[in-house]
Amino acid sequence: MPRPTAAQSTLLDTARRLAAGFADRAERHELVQTITALAAALVERNGGKVVFTVEGESVRMRAISIGDQVGGGFEVLSGPSAGTRVVSDPPATLADGHRIKEKS
Repeated sequence: MPRPTAAQSTLLDTARRLAAGFADRAERHELVQTITALAAALVERNGGKVVFTVEGESVRMRAISIGDQVGGGFEVLSGPSAGTRVVSDPPATLADGHRIKEKS
């Protein structure tokens, strides 16, 4: 059986920002809550963006659609929900179903 891959995880987070189209209208402000993913958790696989979610001692490769850059990450348009643990800086060899051992 292969040895587990060492990995560090982070959480998908929520952020509040001005909705598009409202930044230039000082009299109307609308805050929207968005889910964000750190740029370091996003990788290209099979021609699309994915993140690796942590599920117990293994990972699942999950497709993700991103929008605007927000801080050190990107808005999540579709994909895992807020609070999902994802692998930061996943190695190129990491694949769906691989076992991991979280770094301290």
